[in-house]
Amino acid sequence: MLAATRRRYRALEIVLAGVVMIGIGMSVATTVRAAGSKIAWSPVVEITGAPGGGGVFHSAGCSDAADCTAVGEDSADQPIYATEVAGTWGAITQLSGSPGGAGWFYGVSCSDAHDCTAVGSDKGSASQGQPIAATETGGVWGPITELAGSPAGGGTFNGVSCTGAGDCTAVGSDGTDQPMYATESGGTWGAPTALSGSPGGDGDFASVSCVAAGDCTAAGSDAGGGTQPIYATEAGGTWGAITEVPVAGTNGGGGFFYGVSCSGEGACTAVGSDFIGQLIYATESLGAWGAIVPLTDGDFQAVSCTRAGDCTAVGGSGPGKPLYVMESKGTWGAVTELPNSPGGGGLLIGVSCTKPGMCTAVGTDDDTQPIVTASAVALTPTVTGISPMTGPRTGGTPVTVTGTNFDGATKVLFGKVDGTNLTVVSSTEITVDSPAQAKGNHNVIVQTPGGKSAAVPAAVFTDT
Repeated sequence: MLAATRRRYRALEIVLAGVVMIGIGMSVATTVRAAGSKIAWSPVVEITGAPGGGGVFHSAGCSDAADCTAVGEDSADQPIYATEVAGTWGAITQLSGSPGGAGWFYGVSCSDAHDCTAVGSDKGSASQGQPIAATETGGVWGPITELAGSPAGGGTFNGVSCTGAGDCTAVGSDGTDQPMYATESGGTWGAPTALSGSPGGDGDFASVSCVAAGDCTAAGSDAGGGTQPIYATEAGGTWGAITEVPVAGTNGGGGFFYGVSCSGEGACTAVGSDFIGQLIYATESLGAWGAIVPLTDGDFQAVSCTRAGDCTAVGGSGPGKPLYVMESKGTWGAVTELPNSPGGGGLLIGVSCTKPGMCTAVGTDDDTQPIVTASAVALTPTVTGISPMTGPRTGGTPVTVTGTNFDGATKVLFGKVDGTNLTVVSSTEITVDSPAQAKGNHNVIVQTPGGKSAAVPAAVFTDT
């Protein structure tokens, strides 16, 4: 990989405590949906059968909550993609024919289902990789193409954002570590262009988000002051100056932006990590960027916003677990780990949200196999009845509970005591044995990831 691309994963080495993640063949995806009063992430699941024996997903693009595309590379250093249709992920496919013989996809953006653009870099010559792009139209991927004319003779694209089919902007860095962009208009890519004037001399754009053609924001890091997060804004097709968003000395005095997402003009959120291994974010409102905000230990890799104040950021925790943080109406929630990665740990590297709380995230785990999951919907359960409604106080009475949204139920409470031998028969039926407890009337409550059901007269169990 190019030095500019390796810079993006410096923090990953810290987060995963020395686990070598890049190029060993791992990928992960997980989906979250908002429904009812709760949002729940589905378990992380590996997918076997990657052409190179394994792989890593770097980015995801979704046109709808159940229609997404993930891209990356396999363990044979070939670009790969996988497509989700109506909630079901297809096989991981190698896109052969990279002009440099080997290649890596780092970013993808989809303007519609099965109409996506992926970007990255190929192996190129012995000393220089070349920026590459490939386009999917109507579900068919075209050839991988090198974008000739990189200012320093080589370079890499780290991110891409498309506002329509054939209208995209890609960003990264050239062969001399200068921030670089290229614009596609009407299906034709212009030459890669270096954006000079980085405050630190060198720099690298890691991500880009466009709200309209010619109106984009790119984010990354420079080499000034020990490396500082940077951004640049394009308005009406003209890019402004590269600007630092300094990290306070108490937070290591430097850091990186790895992801940016804009919900409107002048309304963006950028995420990354600082020098002491903390999650950081900054928000732009009405065109003015606020200060860097540090959170707990970890590394944000990507963010996706569906509207101002409603964003989801993903990455990895200090102990090396995939994590997410969700912002709702301008307030960020808790940093939450996804503990059940099949490889034991991992990192989420890309995320795409289509509505608040409806996101797909992809990345890598500690194992050597690609990973993907289906979505989990967390609706608040309701109980409509129980049968029978009485039993001896010694417990052991088989009880059938009826209602709705029982998927994933973890317990059934008889008053304050858990029932035993719980079986979720369906989303509308549970069987459970009553527990031993004192005589009296006890409300039967079902608990799921979506919350607890309300007490109702039709679900009162009487211990006799």
